[in-house]
Amino acid sequence: MGVDAQALPPVQRHQFTTTDPDHALAFIRQNYADYSVRFPDGPAGFIFAHSMTSSHSFSVGRAHYGMVVKARSEPLEKLFIVQLLSGFLQFSVGQETVCATRAQPVLLSPSRVIHAEWDDYEIGMVMLDPAMVADHAAGAVGIHPASLDFTGMEPVSPLMAQHWRSVVHHTARDVLPNPEAMASPLIVGQTQRLLASSLLTTFPNTALTALTDSPTGLVEPAAVRRAVAFIDAHPGEDIGIAEIARAARVGPRGLQHAFRRYRDTTPMEYLRQVRLHHAHRELLAGDPTQGDTVSAITARWGFPHAGRFSKTYRDTYGRSPHQTLHQ
Repeated sequence: MGVDAQALPPVQRHQFTTTDPDHALAFIRQNYADYSVRFPDGPAGFIFAHSMTSSHSFSVGRAHYGMVVKARSEPLEKLFIVQLLSGFLQFSVGQETVCATRAQPVLLSPSRVIHAEWDDYEIGMVMLDPAMVADHAAGAVGIHPASLDFTGMEPVSPLMAQHWRSVVHHTARDVLPNPEAMASPLIVGQTQRLLASSLLTTFPNTALTALTDSPTGLVEPAAVRRAVAFIDAHPGEDIGIAEIARAARVGPRGLQHAFRRYRDTTPMEYLRQVRLHHAHRELLAGDPTQGDTVSAITARWGFPHAGRFSKTYRDTYGRSPHQTLHQ
């Protein structure tokens, strides 16, 4: 499920605003699904505003639909997660009806007709490629990708709803606006895995059930050594827990447990430590007069947030990345 550096498409950013209901309807049909609306109070005062930033497997954006509307949508092609920011918004899918709130995101799955009602809403939204999420579930839990099914629209708990909001906020604030980060296959791959993992732990689904029910078991230390060797040999590649576990010849759950027991860490945290070491070496060898910058080096090694990287770097090496580069 890695991101190919050669095939990484550019980030797409677009905005669309209209006061014409027909133009808004055409835009929604073109970008989402076949869609029909009713205006109980008439279309006077209509406004529709939409902004979106998209990578190859995920998109994050906002929308404002300014009036009372009842709508019916044909099945979406993407996993669509909605966070209400203001106004009123309610979804009905089959026998389930959910009213979105500022505290509770709502998941709309593909292949299901959606009925919705709203009044002057503003929302944050995330769209994910279902195949990417299914592949991530298969690597993380071991289920077959085709068996992944989301069984509910509401988060499993308020704590996980808060976690989802924080992940989306981090993606929208720290990753998507950063051109160097979005040009890095490591960061794009990390971000898509973070979103997929957060989705799988936030909303009820068959992978979450498998994760809860699966036995942990113990793994021989040899598997940890194989995983460490693989990480040490491939730190600059877009690898995640699925690829590391495959190289270690164990399941992801067993590998996670073995790392905690024998190394008091996780495979992904060890990978971050290795990448931090490589970033440190590049900073030491860098030459600012030749165009080397802290942001370019840190993005190359998978660190999209300059402030967090600086704190981690200072805690580890006792000085700032800037001081190291300009020594």
